Parts: sequence; C-alpha cells; structure tokens
Amino acid sequence: MSRIIKKGKTALASSILNILGLTAAFADFDVQLFDQTLQEQYKKEQNLSKLVTLFTILAIVIMRRYLEGFAYRVPLHIWVFAMLLLAVMAITIAVVTLRSLRAATVNPEKSLRTE
Repeated sequence: MSRIIKKGKTALASSILNILGLTAAFADFDVQLFDQTLQEQYKKEQNLSKLVTLFTILAIVIMRRYLEGFAYRVPLHIWVFAMLLLAVMAITIAVVTLRSLRAATVNPEKSLRTE
C-alpha cells in the first residue's frame, strides 16, 4: 500500500512540475502508471510542458527585442508573466474542481437513463 501512495505522490509532484514547466530544470524521474493509455498521455504532457517552457522563454526574448526598437521604452517585467501564469492556473484549477465535483455528485441513474 505504501508503494502505491509513494508512486501517487511522485506522479502528483511530477504533474505539478509539468504544469509549472519546471521539469526541464530538474532531473527527470521515471514514473510508471498502471494503465498504458495514461502512461502515453503522461509522456505527451511532459513533452508539451517542455515546449511551453521553451516558447515562454522565446516569447520573453522576442518581446524584449521588439520593445527595444521603440523610442519610448516600456519595461517588460517578469512579474507580469508570473501573474498571468497564476491567473491561468487558478482558472484551470477552479474549472477542473467544479467539473469534478459535478461529476462526483450527479445521480448515476440519471446519467444512465440518458445514454
């Protein structure tokens, strides 16, 4: 039982790091899921998080160079990106939580009747 909990904590930690795009900064650790479909989805999400991290850094560099060409310069602070990231994460967590609660509290009989 403790092995399952440990793997669950590892998967949760890895998912949080993937959401934040920090897996490139840390050594990758191997996560094995019981379901092959989930394992493939997990690998795709890891690749996607690396792409998001790469394009975020690229966007910051491009925006800084673009803004340097203007006579009146506007500073591009990192806290703007951090606030946007927090806002997107908060909206995502709220939507997923509300959808999960709705799915957990719906009467199974009602959903079976409509199928």
